Amino acid sequence: MSPDLARAQAALVAGVTGTGPVPPGFDAQHLEVARKALLRKRAGEVRARWPYLAADLGTQFLPMFVELAAHRATLGSLRDGWDLAELAENAGHLKTLGRRELVLRRLDLTYDGSSTPRPRHGWIRTARAGRTRALQIGRRTWVRS
Repeated sequence: MSPDLARAQAALVAGVTGTGPVPPGFDAQHLEVARKALLRKRAGEVRARWPYLAADLGTQFLPMFVELAAHRATLGSLRDGWDLAELAENAGHLKTLGRRELVLRRLDLTYDGSSTPRPRHGWIRTARAGRTRALQIGRRTWVRS
């Protein structure tokens, strides 16, 4: 692949994902349609991976997700959803089911907001999200809201 072609492809990807300007020679309206379609697709993937978060946010789910993801490349549905859950929790939008889903993720995985979530180790683990707390001892898990 020639360096010029690689640069043109990178510019197109940046334009479609919203992380860069519309590249020369492309119709801005068509690129915007493609960008919105990709955001809806990503939102659907997050909705499938985080169903209780989506249910808790209801009609706020798509606008909040678009605000979060509009100008960044995808990090995968787990990380996109986790970042959305953190945003919703900090804004006070999470209800019981969304907090429970987030606390159970925190029980199993550790995520610093920038790198890939990693499994948590240890026989006894605790996690919390707002008023929701979880305790895991071995294979038994208790959740309290």
